[in-house]
Amino acid sequence: MNRQRWAVSMLLSLGLLVVSAMAQAFPGFLSVTKETYGIAKDSTIDKAHCGLCHVATTKGGALNPFGSDVAKILKDNQTHKLTKELLAKIEALDSDQDGVSNINEIKADTLPGDPNSTPPLKSVQISHIAAPESVDGIAGLLNNATAYPMKSAGTKLGDIRCAIAGQNLAIDVRVYDKRITAGNTEVTGSSIEIAAVASGKKGYRRVLLQQGRLLLDADLFDGANKLEKPEIKSKLTALKENGYEAVALIPLTALQIDPQAPSFLLESAVVAAVTADGKPQFASLFGSPQGYPDSSKFGTATVLTEKGK
Repeated sequence: MNRQRWAVSMLLSLGLLVVSAMAQAFPGFLSVTKETYGIAKDSTIDKAHCGLCHVATTKGGALNPFGSDVAKILKDNQTHKLTKELLAKIEALDSDQDGVSNINEIKADTLPGDPNSTPPLKSVQISHIAAPESVDGIAGLLNNATAYPMKSAGTKLGDIRCAIAGQNLAIDVRVYDKRITAGNTEVTGSSIEIAAVASGKKGYRRVLLQQGRLLLDADLFDGANKLEKPEIKSKLTALKENGYEAVALIPLTALQIDPQAPSFLLESAVVAAVTADGKPQFASLFGSPQGYPDSSKFGTATVLTEKGK
């Protein structure tokens, strides 16, 4: 009985030791991390200070997901001293569940404990799907596709799923706009943009899908030059959480993309209002600025084969 009490006492003491160590993390833990990864002065991680492991940037307080993983690895190894060897054990984890491993976040100078701090995307993977009989079938066919977020200052304005469907680019975009409700689905200024260019070519084609009551009014541009309207099948549905879901089939010929091409350059963007003042904001998938002066920031869309390779 005494041995059991002693064991419990030791475990509790170790737990308190780890918590105490984490509470005293700055500057100790941060300096180890900075030395291990060569964190540059005035970088995002350097400026975060205690925010690397804590919810707050000041000393102590609740741990963020990365800090919790650091605490766990310390506890598992029965120590309160952080080392580069221990940090290596959590490099492959995605502590904040934002789709990027801890080590890749550190290399990109983003915070591995903050899901709103993520490296900019540089590429996406899209698959071939069966050509749907109507737009009603798009959402179901894209249900298992990755939803890529479009963010502005860390706030998600929308996300996009897409695939090659026969001779079309099938898209399913959710736009989070506080001005749009089930009873008011027509709001000026809320829109979706899809831009693409074949790999190795200059210029780009851009489809502007302006939000309407039941469908999307489409305009096609070659750079800044407006072209004849393409035939785009689309459908719009209001979301319960404010905003709308838009599904559409965009002819690949309108984007000058070969359906058999293994890859092409892509950009997508949304304009929506997510703040209380209703002011529209712009967010793009790969970081292109509003107005698209060129395709320099477009990402690579790699088209997977039926086997996913």
